[in-house]
Amino acid sequence: MEAAELRVSFGGVKALDGMDFEVHRGEAIGLLGQNGSGKTTLINVLTGLLVPESGFVTFCDQSMLGRKPEEYSRAGVGRVFQSVQVFPRLTLAENLTLMQIGAQGAFKVDRDAVERILDRIGLAIYANEWAQELSYGEQRLLEIGMALAAGWQLIFLDEPTAGLSPMMVDRVSTLLGEVNESGVALVIIEHQTDVVFGLCERVWVMDQGRLLAKGTPDEIQHNEQVLESYLAGTQ
Repeated sequence: MEAAELRVSFGGVKALDGMDFEVHRGEAIGLLGQNGSGKTTLINVLTGLLVPESGFVTFCDQSMLGRKPEEYSRAGVGRVFQSVQVFPRLTLAENLTLMQIGAQGAFKVDRDAVERILDRIGLAIYANEWAQELSYGEQRLLEIGMALAAGWQLIFLDEPTAGLSPMMVDRVSTLLGEVNESGVALVIIEHQTDVVFGLCERVWVMDQGRLLAKGTPDEIQHNEQVLESYLAGTQ
């Protein structure tokens, strides 16, 4: 995916001010920045929830600007939100099946794939349990499984480890690493910088709707501007 010169304003506030962004096939990118820096607005634009005032967005060399979120999904781009969003009164298997159907736009179910995904996320024993019976951390794992069931090749994740126990943070991080190693590109907004630095090849840092810095985790951790404006307050 590639985007350039993105501009979004809310009233007199510039949420995105000429922001550029790119993610390559199979890459894992961390997106850092203080609250209000424009991270969520950027993801809203890159997943079709918000149309920018100017700029462009392409995915696999096709223009995506102005397309609806479901069109992004069918093209292979999806999102895991900060608040858990599963179907509580459906079983785990039904949650995955529904994502398959929704992403493909037709009634086509691959039950073998559902079983493989449930095993992959470590929840196979709960296949026929209602999703609402899972713990919060397990629901987060299910959400990642739902993204896999949809067949997305680029997944945006908004604070996937927020509110999780240390053990579940490790579990989610490990799963995301495995998903990325399988060739799925990830863009991760996360305030736990150790998670980002452990998972991502490149890290982008935003400030006031603009790009402050980008580089490898090591470069970002030693960037003076980033240390002054962001990392000093998170470590």
